[in-house]
Amino acid sequence: MSSTRKRGELIFLDAYPTGGRVTGGLIDSQSPLVVNTAGTLLFAVNAGSNDISVMSIRDGGSLELRDAPVPSQGVEPASLALRDNLLYVANKGDAIDPPNYSGFRVESDGTLTRIKRRIGLAFGDNPTHVMFTRDG
Repeated sequence: MSSTRKRGELIFLDAYPTGGRVTGGLIDSQSPLVVNTAGTLLFAVNAGSNDISVMSIRDGGSLELRDAPVPSQGVEPASLALRDNLLYVANKGDAIDPPNYSGFRVESDGTLTRIKRRIGLAFGDNPTHVMFTRDG
């Protein structure tokens, strides 16, 4: 067998704790991880602890957790969308807290500040993806 790698093959590099918890099962989602355009920050959902982690991307690609995870303003965050300094999260919700989309402002150092407006959805909705249109 050849020891050469195939084009497009994924290679495990390392594991990086996010400071949050997982649900223990598969998450029905799209974009649970996003990177800013500068390639310096990675944002990750933590569905089991209902929060978002911000990690610095170091030279060479290693990650460093920045501060404690930030509450996602809902239950079971599944998807993130980032445009400029705006980050939105799709929260799947549960029997008590309905699904929603919540927004945050991203400071240059990666600090997240909650936007007070929260877009509520109906019980039974299952948001698995949030995204920005081309014009924002």
